[in-house]
Amino acid sequence: MLNYLTVLENVALPLKVMGEPLDSRLVQAKEILDWVGLGNCFNSYPDTLSGGQKQRIAIARAVITRPEILLADEPTGNVDDQIATKLMNLFYGMYKMGTCVIIATHNRRFVEAFNYGELHIENGKVVKKRAL
Repeated sequence: MLNYLTVLENVALPLKVMGEPLDSRLVQAKEILDWVGLGNCFNSYPDTLSGGQKQRIAIARAVITRPEILLADEPTGNVDDQIATKLMNLFYGMYKMGTCVIIATHNRRFVEAFNYGELHIENGKVVKKRAL
C-alpha cells in the first residue's frame, strides 16, 4: 500500500496501470470500497487507518481488476465477523464469475460455513480433501 496515496487512489491504482479512464476507475474503486465497508474513507491516507481497514483496502485493490487467480492469506484475520462474512461472500462471487480463489485460513468456522472445496494441510502434507 502506498502511504502517499489516498485510500481511493490506492484501490484505483491497478486500473490506472491497466489504462482505465479516470472516471471509470474512480467509480469502480468507490463501489468496491463501499462493498468492503470503507465508503467513508475515500480521502483518508493508509497510515491513519487500523490494521483491519488496511487489510480491506488491500483486498479491494486485489479484486478490482477481477483477476483470473486470487490468493488470499488469512483475509479475515483482522476484521470482525460481519466484515469477514462479507469478504467471504465477495470471494465466492468472484469464484462464480470465473476467478480461481485460493484462501489460506486457520478459521475453521468460515471454512465450514461456506461450501468451498478444501485442502487440509499438516506438516506440509495434504491430509484431507473436500471437493467443491
